[in-house]
Amino acid sequence: VDVRRHDERTLYGAIPGAVHLPVEEWPLALEKEPEEWQLKYRFPKPTDDDIVILHCRTCRRSAWAAQLAADAGLRQCLVYRQGVYGWGPFPPG
Repeated sequence: VDVRRHDERTLYGAIPGAVHLPVEEWPLALEKEPEEWQLKYRFPKPTDDDIVILHCRTCRRSAWAAQLAADAGLRQCLVYRQGVYGWGPFPPG
């Protein structure tokens, strides 16, 4: 899950196959029912059994999102520590 802002994703691209949910929306998103989540974000709401990999640019926001998700009961949240810059040919900062 890409937790960067919409403009960052537009300007710098995205990891292929990554879904998008900006970090500022995580607190309210985690309270949504699965059907409402699916309609708003266009991907299934993670369940307690899912492995969720979060990334941003530098891993700060994804670490915060992972903590929020863990607090909401998602037990398998991982942070891709290299961020989006570790994935592809993006500018280094």
